[in-house]
Amino acid sequence: MNIERYFIIKKKYKIVPTKILNSSNEIKEQFLEGFYQADGSRKELQNTGCHRFSHKGKISCASLYILLKMINKKISLNTRIDKLDIYRLTYSEKKQRKKTNAIKKIIDLGITDDYVYDIETDHGVYNAGIGDLTIKNTDSIFVNFFIRDKKTNEEMVDIEALKIAIDLGVLAGDVINFILPYPHNLEYEKTFWPFAILSKKRYVGNLYEFDPNKFSQKSMGIVLKRRDNADIVKIIVGGIVKAILNDRSARKAVDFTKNGLRNILSDNYPMDKFIITKTLKGPAMTKDEYAKEMQKEKSERNYVDRKGIVHAVLADRIKARDPGNAPQSNDRIPYAYVVTKGKPKLQGERVEHPEYIKEKNLKLDYLFYITNQIMKPSIQFLELLIDKPENLFKEYINREENRRKGKKPMSAYFTKIKDKEKKDNKDTFEILNDVDIIPREKIKKRSHTKSTKKIVKKDALKINSNGKIALDIEF
Repeated sequence: MNIERYFIIKKKYKIVPTKILNSSNEIKEQFLEGFYQADGSRKELQNTGCHRFSHKGKISCASLYILLKMINKKISLNTRIDKLDIYRLTYSEKKQRKKTNAIKKIIDLGITDDYVYDIETDHGVYNAGIGDLTIKNTDSIFVNFFIRDKKTNEEMVDIEALKIAIDLGVLAGDVINFILPYPHNLEYEKTFWPFAILSKKRYVGNLYEFDPNKFSQKSMGIVLKRRDNADIVKIIVGGIVKAILNDRSARKAVDFTKNGLRNILSDNYPMDKFIITKTLKGPAMTKDEYAKEMQKEKSERNYVDRKGIVHAVLADRIKARDPGNAPQSNDRIPYAYVVTKGKPKLQGERVEHPEYIKEKNLKLDYLFYITNQIMKPSIQFLELLIDKPENLFKEYINREENRRKGKKPMSAYFTKIKDKEKKDNKDTFEILNDVDIIPREKIKKRSHTKSTKKIVKKDALKINSNGKIALDIEF
């Protein structure tokens, strides 16, 4: 019988088995004594009545903390000075010299790729991390005062309305506090103008505090805040947001979107705008390790299916190509989506390392970026301004799909008129006014017999009696 699986998780972290946690206090005490003899720190604090464990891994430490708490030990938590990922649990029978719940360290985490989960409970309080760490949620309320002009009764949306809204916000906080029970406290924080709200906890706007002449853009829960998208997403969506908030123009938002899509498909952005970077969490499993895991019960398996992790699939492919430069755990893996032959089964088969893309002269899959990363967040803002914004994207998507199939647009069958031609044929082009294209003679129509013939005659561009332009086409 393999008892290791009851005491070890993820092949390296020790835990207190659930069977021990559900046993009698006598068994818990016996287990703790044996655990301490095997893994406790006996060099320090041996004459103070305190005992210490040092563990790496939050789940490991949490299970030990629960055990100590269940048998009424006094517990203090801290981390090692030199290794912040090593947790120290000091416990004793009697009261400890220092407060066990005192704040030991405040650590700046800096920029992290990991998500911070915002858990909601009925009472707004929940436990987090190791020990009795209690988290309290703060709630915000947004109020629209619908400020109107006294004379015209029209809703005000100018700088004067902003000033009044700030004053009303401060006043409302002070008034409501009179009826709020302790320790609740409501206070004015900010005013948004303009303000685009997509759904709960997903919004963007220009944030004013007390000065109506100073603002900064503030957003929450939208694509501009996420780090798992390429920069091109922030460029396009950010431009749309700027047109809404600062220019306050639906036309500018639409034009910016069109120009952005056109520039993407025309290869006008550098490759670094399409690169995504993610951290590799761990090495791939060998076949033997995978087979061993599959023999366990599903709830006890300690592996991640790397086939569903894009950058992990790429890391394995890089290792196969060049074992000497295989990515290691915690390495940052940059990648971009490229055009592939056929339909890849896995997302990881659609991406490549930037250096490999340059070396093999691969083409970026701009269509994938538009359909899978840019389109959805852009539409969420554009639908606040126009009807059916998805049609705006369909035009460029269809154009690119047709290009890949070898289909030409109508413009391919016309030639741009050069300025010299206009000058040499001044009389003719004065009649045509702003017409800039003439048909080529190469336009052909496929007949039922698969033979071809010209359908546009030479000099087929004519001016009707009413002054309109017409093409003389022969079928």
